[in-house]
Amino acid sequence: MKHEIWTDGITVWINSGIDGSSIARFGKNGIDIHTSFSAQRDGAAECLHCTHEPVTAEDWETFKREVKCHHDVLVTDEYKPKRFR
Repeated sequence: MKHEIWTDGITVWINSGIDGSSIARFGKNGIDIHTSFSAQRDGAAECLHCTHEPVTAEDWETFKREVKCHHDVLVTDEYKPKRFR
């Protein structure tokens, strides 16, 4: 199952390889790691690891670890937002 990882240099998005739904986002104002849309439709809770405050460079490491833990997706530093490089 291949996931899509995309960035504009500010925000990082990860889409599910199962149904194409957004399963993770690392943005200026928080981390969102969710179950897939199909899992939510089947009754799973939406949030797996979500924060709602401005992110730091340390939060990038948390994001990578949590995406790997919950979705087995390896996010490399090539996607790291420019402000943390």
